[in-house]
Amino acid sequence: MKVKFNHRLRERNGIYHVVVYWINPITKEQESKSKSTGLKLKGNKKKAEEIGEAFLKEVKEQYKDAYQDDKVVKIEEQKIKFLDFLEQSITNSKNTIQYPTYKSYKDQQRIIEKFFSQKNLDLEAVTVANILDFYNHLSIVRKNTNNTIIHYHALLRKTFTEAHIRKLIKENIMLEIPRPKKEKYISEVFNLKEINTFLNYIKGHKFELELNLALFYGFRRSELLGLRFSVIDFDNNTILVNTKITSSEEEKLVAKQKMKNDSSYRIMPLLASIKELIIQRMERIKRNKNFFKSSYTKKWEGFICVGEDGELIKPDRVTKTFRRLIKECGLKKIRLHDLRHSCATLLYEQDIQLKDIQMWLGHSDIQTTANIYSHFDYTRKEKTGEIIEKSLKNLK
Repeated sequence: MKVKFNHRLRERNGIYHVVVYWINPITKEQESKSKSTGLKLKGNKKKAEEIGEAFLKEVKEQYKDAYQDDKVVKIEEQKIKFLDFLEQSITNSKNTIQYPTYKSYKDQQRIIEKFFSQKNLDLEAVTVANILDFYNHLSIVRKNTNNTIIHYHALLRKTFTEAHIRKLIKENIMLEIPRPKKEKYISEVFNLKEINTFLNYIKGHKFELELNLALFYGFRRSELLGLRFSVIDFDNNTILVNTKITSSEEEKLVAKQKMKNDSSYRIMPLLASIKELIIQRMERIKRNKNFFKSSYTKKWEGFICVGEDGELIKPDRVTKTFRRLIKECGLKKIRLHDLRHSCATLLYEQDIQLKDIQMWLGHSDIQTTANIYSHFDYTRKEKTGEIIEKSLKNLK
């Protein structure tokens, strides 16, 4: 069977490595072998390419008789390295997952490589002890919480499950490793007084609309930046939430009508105060178009959350501005996403049912709403305590 071999350079811990890859004509899966050139990145690319060419020839020679029409010749040296398969698995999943998830996998891969690179383990040789040592490293050295380690656990479980399905390993060691226990995250929220302080302070600010949307509706940052004028029904006073802003592989912002879950697609009432701010934004955009003329960006035409030049407001800019504003007005430090929690907590304390809060926020199930927000309800506990105390006193 004819097999086409290719090679490329990759960086690992500041050193050039060569990867030779090909499609196994029998399994139809991509396979690869790699080796370190021992060359640092600066000024050594040409030498690394030469080593890469030589390694490509070496692998071709090694596998020239490996794939026959009637049999597969087993080669002892064909053992797959753990880190090579991890990269291959992530690369193969690229087109089936959203880019932020892929980027998260790549970030985790770099941390895994730093820990395992010196061990140079074959895929089959990785043990439960190796994985648990890595989890301890994440916890003790990197100071990661269990909630972060859970993400590594999910990636490793996915990787070893794939390897087991493809019969590259005899046993899936991840089945013996329990998922780290999730830690309950207690986020900070603004109370009613702090909300009023914040809203009064940001009046007239250029991001007043964005921050009001985050607080009044509990919109995720990606949701509020994805709003367009076309989803605002000024006659019936509704907002359709159906677009989010995410990052592409080129680190560019893109609009996608694929939300986090089905419940994220929702129609919201257009509140009077928000309607007024949106109309003000329309007028501001009109003035900016007249001022910038041909220099005004048309790429984000129709989007609400744009800057003076028509460019979509960058997500990080909203976050950083929020941090600065709460510091300026003397409020406690919370995350931008905690405005979403503040919205939910305020609704809950006003006796709004959890099911209604779930629909307002676009949670996929009510348990998510209950788990995240119920612990804020100290006011209700106080009232319950007062009722119990009063009832018991009446018995005396």
